[in-house]
Amino acid sequence: MTGFDADPAVRSCPIDAAATAVRWIETSRIVHVQTETRLSDALAREHAIRFRTAEVSRSARHYVLENAILDSDSLLLVQDGAVLPETAYMLPPRHAGGFDADPDRLIRVTADEDIVIGCNNASMGYQHWLAQCLPAIDWCLSRPRTRPARLAVPTLPRWQEETLELLGYQDVPRLILQPGRHYLFPHVEYCDFLNDSTMFGICRSRIETARRMLAGIPFMPLPHRILYVPGPSRVNGPISNAAEVRDLMRQSGAFVVDDRPTHVAERINLFRQADVVIGPHCAGLTDIMFCRPGTLLWEWVPTQPLNLSMNRLARSAGLDYWGDVLGPDPAVPGRFLFDIPTLACGLQQIAQRPRRKTPRGRDDRPAPLCLAGTPADEILFAFESLGDNCEFGLVQRYCGIEPLGLLRLAGFHAPVEQRLSRLTEALRRGFDGLGTPDTIKHFFTPHGPPREFMIHELVYDLHFHSGVHEDEIAPDAIPRRESRRLTFLRRK
Repeated sequence: MTGFDADPAVRSCPIDAAATAVRWIETSRIVHVQTETRLSDALAREHAIRFRTAEVSRSARHYVLENAILDSDSLLLVQDGAVLPETAYMLPPRHAGGFDADPDRLIRVTADEDIVIGCNNASMGYQHWLAQCLPAIDWCLSRPRTRPARLAVPTLPRWQEETLELLGYQDVPRLILQPGRHYLFPHVEYCDFLNDSTMFGICRSRIETARRMLAGIPFMPLPHRILYVPGPSRVNGPISNAAEVRDLMRQSGAFVVDDRPTHVAERINLFRQADVVIGPHCAGLTDIMFCRPGTLLWEWVPTQPLNLSMNRLARSAGLDYWGDVLGPDPAVPGRFLFDIPTLACGLQQIAQRPRRKTPRGRDDRPAPLCLAGTPADEILFAFESLGDNCEFGLVQRYCGIEPLGLLRLAGFHAPVEQRLSRLTEALRRGFDGLGTPDTIKHFFTPHGPPREFMIHELVYDLHFHSGVHEDEIAPDAIPRRESRRLTFLRRK
């Protein structure tokens, strides 16, 4: 995320505090993916820990908001004058200060519909549309509702329309976002997929959307076992020996995916039947989400910066992964090179690699994740902290879950023998009076910089973490921010 977080003058509110309802699409858990990961020596030497085989998967949530305003140029959502920071993904620099709703630019949307946000600031890109926008649209539109839904997106090119058709959403009414407009939504929905919170971790709910798309595509047998996806990458730059690599791939029997233009369904059919996918890190590799478990992704990655999104997508889909370094071209700055001897050797190994036993057909179900013991996240999600201190909440965070709870990171500022009676009295009173701005004081943690704001609530003598630091928000904005949060959590 980028944008207004650097400006302490901009008031913000976490989206989960602003939401009237939060639904867990996928909860984080400790997972062990039973797939092969093979790294070149150069990649393993510097980055092996980042390619580790066991980790905590990413959570994904769906939010329902009321009376929120969307700026069509920045795609920021604002509620009661506070920016919802989770919607600031890839924020254009000119919008770093947020925005004030302009009555002359404001379009009021009817309260008879639920508006589904189906785009972000990168939605015209192939990877971001497939791995972020489509899962958000899918998981929003698939939920039960009492009002009709309308999808908020810009005018879409034909290939994006095709993807919506594959999911069966081509007839969902649209709200076409117009430049320079503000939209007031009485009821609006947003998903975590639209920001980068799920891009760089294992996230199976994205793959479930891909499987639903596959269900809408007739299976057409194809002869191509090895696919080469040449890019290009707008971020990493061109490849100097791209023509030589193409020739080597064709000689080895690989099919170059961009040899001829294809419709989305035809392209997906290529990947669903492939045994091996090879290419430099680029958006075109996103189609591995349609591959069957056991397919091999051989990715060549620049290490400055190292981008793990395709590795995580491969592991989410149950694919094997080989990683090699795409090195810089010493003769031409800004260009990269495949190591041809390594590439040739790897192609020979692939030719000798046993074909997977899964028959070519319509069985596109992903392999189940193997849990490393009892899922810690599921255990911890079933418990509620009762105000002793913040440690249990921090353990939950360590396991990758962030449940909403009034006392999750809080503790009664009293001797331990008095805390139970403080809790029972607060529960008896229903925490009446909690959240009044003039009862909220702040102080700093001793470590830093930057130091975190700690909160002292005076009515019930609670101490708790705010989750924000001194370089992220102005001190005089703390009481209002915490008042909104405490009021919401008390009601919840």
